[in-house]
Amino acid sequence: MSSFKVTNTTNSRSNTLTNTFAPGNTVVTGYKQAGSNIIFASLLDSTIESTTTGYKSSGTDIGNSFCAIYNNHTGPSSGTINVSNYSKCTIVMVGGGGGGGGGQGSPGFNPKTSGTGGDGGITIIQRVDISSLTTIPYSVGSAGNGGQGENNFLQIAGNVGNSGNATTVTISGTTYSANGGGGGPAGSGNGNGTDGTISPATQSVTTATLNGPLTYNATNRVINISSTNYGQGGAGGYSANPIAGNDGSAGTNGYLRVYLYP
Repeated sequence: MSSFKVTNTTNSRSNTLTNTFAPGNTVVTGYKQAGSNIIFASLLDSTIESTTTGYKSSGTDIGNSFCAIYNNHTGPSSGTINVSNYSKCTIVMVGGGGGGGGGQGSPGFNPKTSGTGGDGGITIIQRVDISSLTTIPYSVGSAGNGGQGENNFLQIAGNVGNSGNATTVTISGTTYSANGGGGGPAGSGNGNGTDGTISPATQSVTTATLNGPLTYNATNRVINISSTNYGQGGAGGYSANPIAGNDGSAGTNGYLRVYLYP
């Protein structure tokens, strides 16, 4: 879409429409490229997914109708994002969930479940300035493994679950972080793993429905895409019998989405 350029008048960073909006199936009314329709994804959240282009359809900037371009990363992964033609970004992130604790044996046939792993920290950081940068590094946290169940016959004690790992993005010396959830305690009656924290600590968005479709819920500490949950703590192991308990379940990996604006 080289005929249509979106240029930031403050810093002259410029992009084609193709690099401004996310792919989709909605026609941009009033515009064609080489005689063909221009097609992008309609936005679902005007606060997060809108941008300004200078091109209007029915009197309204098309950036208020179509979704800003974004990229997705699931844990465990790391790398850099090319931002050389963009001025701001929004970060949607959750850390890896902690693993559930290993179950204990059940003396007296009194089955119990051990502690669940903590959920990963979750946050949305909006419209961060990246106008002086060409790349930004990221890391998406993996989930913690579940703890081994107790086995009294083999004299193996139950283990706590492993903690999940943080999801981070570093911009101009500041690291934005959604930390991993803590591992669940082994045995029974010992509580659950600690939920991950976020940095900066301010939580400005509680729920959001974004393209993908992606649902974001900071209260339940989960990002869901196509029936897959990210950042959830694993279930604790169950008291299988008087001798042994089951292993705790692993948590789910972290997730990162970065929206880019001209």
